[in-house]
Amino acid sequence: ILDQATTTVQFRFKAGDDVIPMGSGVVAITIAVEDGSGGAAGEGSGGAAGSGGAAGSGGATCSGFVAATPWKQIAAIPPTNGVSVGHIEAILRLKDDPTTLLVGSQNQGAYCGGGTPASIWRLTLDPQTGLATNISQQALSQIQMLRQSLFESSDGTLFTGSGWCGFKPPYYSTDHGLTWAPATTGSVYPQNSAFSYAELKHQVYVGTGYNPYDGIVYRWLGNGAWSMVLDVPEPRNIVD
Repeated sequence: ILDQATTTVQFRFKAGDDVIPMGSGVVAITIAVEDGSGGAAGEGSGGAAGSGGAAGSGGATCSGFVAATPWKQIAAIPPTNGVSVGHIEAILRLKDDPTTLLVGSQNQGAYCGGGTPASIWRLTLDPQTGLATNISQQALSQIQMLRQSLFESSDGTLFTGSGWCGFKPPYYSTDHGLTWAPATTGSVYPQNSAFSYAELKHQVYVGTGYNPYDGIVYRWLGNGAWSMVLDVPEPRNIVD
């Protein structure tokens, strides 16, 4: 902080293990120099810099208030191709495409073992307003739910969770979510309820299972293929 200069400062707060940045709003900040040769810094309101002496070498304290940022609806997903959304299960923003949101839904008419398939909705957002300007849909014909899981690996491959009674494989996409296919190449693959994903040293792992199946961890080999790396026997049948 320098005398007669305006400095941009971002404040973050830690709540438990979560680091939370300040949102937009009005903030009044007082900064006091605890040690040093300069005078005390002035006060600013609404982002305006105050006037004061040069800051010294000591630390600084601050107090302020940020008004809560209200929620804003960006899209309403209409019935499409005979499908009406029951509820949203998962949302993913693509790492290299900040104007695209992928939304996974469980749809009306789905039930344990069958019914209406789950969907992936691709929302294109206006970079200025954040509102959806286009919505497209793809049905995931072999599953009815995503287990609240969408995952993007470091190489851009996308994965869904899967499940709801019986043979329910996950889906994957290699074209930024434009098309999806069941990840069932080869003789080894997640056959029942994919719950969660993790990546370690560019290797993607999925945790699966559900009664009456064992909990199993698979490693992604690419092009729809997997290898099994861990089988957790009953009664622990879900790797979440």
